[in-house]
Amino acid sequence: MKKSFRMKWVARLFAMGCCLMVATNAIANPKDIQAAWSIGSGNVEKIYDQCDANIKKAMSAAQLKAALDKEMKGLGKFIEVGQMGTQPMGNGMVMSRATCKFANGEGTITIIRNGKGEIAGLHFQKPWKDAGYVDASKFDDIEVKVVNGQREMGGTLSLPKGVGKWPAVVLVHGSGPQDRDETFGPTKMFKDLAHGLASHEIAVLRYDKRTFVYREKSFDDMTSFTANDVVTDDAVIALQLLKDYKSIDLEKVGVIGHSLGGYMGPRIVERAEAEGVKIGYWVSMAGTSLRLEDLVVMQIERMAAKQAGNPMVKMQLDMVKAAKKQIQDPELTADDTVMFLGQGYPGEYWLDLRDYEPVKKADELGKPMLVLQGKKDDRVFYEEDFMNWDRGLRGKEDVRIVVYDELGHMFMKGEHVDPVVIDELSGWIKGK
Repeated sequence: MKKSFRMKWVARLFAMGCCLMVATNAIANPKDIQAAWSIGSGNVEKIYDQCDANIKKAMSAAQLKAALDKEMKGLGKFIEVGQMGTQPMGNGMVMSRATCKFANGEGTITIIRNGKGEIAGLHFQKPWKDAGYVDASKFDDIEVKVVNGQREMGGTLSLPKGVGKWPAVVLVHGSGPQDRDETFGPTKMFKDLAHGLASHEIAVLRYDKRTFVYREKSFDDMTSFTANDVVTDDAVIALQLLKDYKSIDLEKVGVIGHSLGGYMGPRIVERAEAEGVKIGYWVSMAGTSLRLEDLVVMQIERMAAKQAGNPMVKMQLDMVKAAKKQIQDPELTADDTVMFLGQGYPGEYWLDLRDYEPVKKADELGKPMLVLQGKKDDRVFYEEDFMNWDRGLRGKEDVRIVVYDELGHMFMKGEHVDPVVIDELSGWIKGK
């Protein structure tokens, strides 16, 4: 018997669960969230009992507190723990990271637990700083609002200074409740892109994703939702905002989509032009070419192969395989509910994407396109996924495809987007 779709229940699961195309980011352990609050507020003694024998042998609770307090010195009063990401490390080890807000800045807390659930590692990283390739004197960060009906999402337009007509891009997030910077642990991919490109006289608009701002209330006033509600519609409204700035060249407006944003890129371009926004070009950064359910099954199969015998991973794999079977069932209806990675999705969400082929749609659009892929990407796999873009588009007029042998899904070395990526993007965009 098929389940009826109840919007509020599904929306809560949508906001709480882990996200499509980031299957390696599991739901955060409540103990890690509480531990981050204890560390940020200076109550380290509350978590000392959870530490493993190695930490306890190396230092007392007082010494651990002193070491962490030293790292947090100067940040002022602790305010809150932001979004926490969790990732398996192998051998039963799990790493959790969260950005914590203080009165005078931010810092990142990293917690590593062993197979027994004990804390085997703790680290606090001081506030995030721009990469060396950023010249903050060349642009201003302007606060904007992306308003879609009753939903209002904050954003930032990094606008080059001086007199000119600047090319401009809108950044479209990967999956999950992403903020405008696409923050994960100590990294801020979209802030790197925005400030890096603005340093090259390219305006960049980034915004908080609806599911980041409203979480469980993202779709409360709707009877159902599709990927357009999650991604496309808000991106188009962000593109329309660029018309308000006289220094932006409206003949040179484009889209940069990362991960899920790259997958949805062709649809965003098509919808934007239908709404009167001229799109001159678009970029896919690690965008998947596969059906989303196929991709996530592939991701978790890879994870299961690396963690043979882990019952939690096996259970997750069994669940996504069952969900995939339901999603691809010819009898799936719009009113059905599909439980996928701990989230409830309406059947309409999957039916809307059933015939969507991003590579084919990109070819039909005929727009100048740049495809960027890291060969070490562990979420959008080079051979099984990226090569569909390569086979479908290489050699087409005004399509450029670049593969970085040493980069992964976030295009980073260390904690910032690699400068070769910024140079590639800025040079290509300014040539359009």
